[in-house]
Amino acid sequence: MKTLRKAVKRQHGFTLVGMLIMALVVLLLALLVMRVVPALMEYFTIRNDVNALVKSGELKGASVPEVREAFSKRAQVDDITAISPTDLDISKEGSELVIGFAYTKKIPLFGPVNLTIDFQGATKPGG
Repeated sequence: MKTLRKAVKRQHGFTLVGMLIMALVVLLLALLVMRVVPALMEYFTIRNDVNALVKSGELKGASVPEVREAFSKRAQVDDITAISPTDLDISKEGSELVIGFAYTKKIPLFGPVNLTIDFQGATKPGG
């Protein structure tokens, strides 16, 4: 009888309430990931498109409207909706074209709860 009591006291595991709380935490994390990943993918697409514009060399002596038009074409192909070509900060450092951008993305989670992320990026001269 004593060994049975000792065995019962040594048992560990989840209770039903513990499992429900764990399931709730996992569901909330899954919801967060499903809502945030598309915004992150769009940010990386914008960053890659801007870097590709600078590295391509086709815009070496281009004017600001020409750079905006080239970005507009890429944004249309990649379905970028977070920023428009007018949101780009275009400048030159020496002979190098530098393109910067910044925007805020508001992601609705549930009910009145939203997540706001500030994205920003810029190309590096010479890189």
